Amino acid sequence: MVWEKYVDGDWAEIEPYELLRLTKCEAQPWLVLYHLLCNAPSCREAYGLNTYRKARLSRARKYLVGALTDQLPILADLARYLDELSIMGVPEATESIRGRGG
Repeated sequence: MVWEKYVDGDWAEIEPYELLRLTKCEAQPWLVLYHLLCNAPSCREAYGLNTYRKARLSRARKYLVGALTDQLPILADLARYLDELSIMGVPEATESIRGRGG
């Protein structure tokens, strides 16, 4: 089986043991999520949490494993925030928000 990853503007063949190594393109969405939720309180306050948004954000938690946090240690803070979010009470989503996201 051949594995490929997008590295520096081109698809490159990689060995199976390198599958968990992050590329720049894979790291950028995690860094954006970290900065929006953990590093910029104004963004977090402007993004009104409700049950729908909480459920969507919580889905990312299962991907924050040790191999990822070893390469980007600041994501440990994001993992903690998502863990705290899972026990946090938030208002119900309105019908208009649930209808759009589905």
